[in-house]
Amino acid sequence: MFKPVILELLRYRSFIFYSFLKNIKSSSRNNILGWVWVIITPLIPILLYIFLQEIGFLKSSDQMPRAFYVVFGITFWEVFSGSTLGVMSAPVDNKGILKKKKIPFTPIYIAALGQPFVTFLVRLPLMFFLALKYSSLSSFEFILLPLSFFPFAILGLSIGVFLSVFYCYIRDLKNVLNIFFKYMMFLSGVIIPVPSVFSQLKFLEFNFVYILIEKVRYYFYSAEQTNGEFYVLAFFAVQILLTLLLISRISREEGQLRERL
Repeated sequence: MFKPVILELLRYRSFIFYSFLKNIKSSSRNNILGWVWVIITPLIPILLYIFLQEIGFLKSSDQMPRAFYVVFGITFWEVFSGSTLGVMSAPVDNKGILKKKKIPFTPIYIAALGQPFVTFLVRLPLMFFLALKYSSLSSFEFILLPLSFFPFAILGLSIGVFLSVFYCYIRDLKNVLNIFFKYMMFLSGVIIPVPSVFSQLKFLEFNFVYILIEKVRYYFYSAEQTNGEFYVLAFFAVQILLTLLLISRISREEGQLRERL
């Protein structure tokens, strides 16, 4: 069942790489500073929170410094939301290639992860800085930090693949999701711990994105405080299987979806 999907990825690996670069370059096209914006834009909010922490404006909680909490939370959330939106709109954004060259949807989906990946890489040095300053990780746990991209990217990939079917028919879906991700961030423990502010909404603690962010964030703050490794690995494995199932199913309907692009 999964073999055709894997073979497609291997066959179109060069296309994925160049589409990956194209998606990144498109964000800086027609700008005087070009690639500088690709680096500056993700750094501004993160540097602001670190600066506010350093001058004492942000108060640390009993659990972790506020800058650590917010920077890791925002980064993970933007990887998830960026992956979801990018993958969802990928077939429509690349409809010319899909119609002319008959390229499968799978490499288009994977290439759409380029922008959130670059955003994560730009912020990674600052995440290392915060982890070195505030956490108590071992050397092995510390080097796992770059891998924290994948659980959130794969989650966004699976949801984006599912929503891409509906986006081929309903183009307003992207605007709806932009609003959803913008405000749902405040109810997913990204900036504000959910129970401390929304005590009457404790059911939000069962939000699977909130749980994943909490597990990964606390693991990189103090691995002794949480047993999140098993949860994250199990979640990651399930998401990979779910993503492969979704892509396999959509591959059978590609002809019908191409007509709607």
